[in-house]
Amino acid sequence: MPLADFVALGINVDLPLLSLLLALTYALRTRIARVLRPLPRPVGALLCLLPLIIVEENINCGAFGCIPTLWPPTMNFLLGFALLVLLVARLQRCLGTVGITVAASVLGLAFELFLGGSALPFRALPLDWLAAVAALTLVSYALIFFLPLHVLLARK
Repeated sequence: MPLADFVALGINVDLPLLSLLLALTYALRTRIARVLRPLPRPVGALLCLLPLIIVEENINCGAFGCIPTLWPPTMNFLLGFALLVLLVARLQRCLGTVGITVAASVLGLAFELFLGGSALPFRALPLDWLAAVAALTLVSYALIFFLPLHVLLARK
């Protein structure tokens, strides 16, 4: 099967799957935050963040034949970026998670377009594929950021 077929299959499966996971985390955000309430908020946010990164990276990696792993190659970057976003949100005393999630997702997309390891192939895509991959990237970053931000910023 040619690489283009694998990529097409990946987007057709990954985008709905990641969107479903994002909707699920949105629906369960209050319950998850309540379960993590006994922990300090930064610890609870980190406990949400790690499995979300692992799941998201293993789903996105499937289209390219990557081996599922507990510590994806991009984990260090994503963890650092997420911790920076969480720190800025906490220091700015932000109250809403949706706006911060959208902003962080757009920053992540900009990174992927201009600096990421796949920046050149990403920009070389036809416009319709670029839009599909950009949507996948935005949903991926939103999945990673939304729940940890909610846990960190939730009011008691």
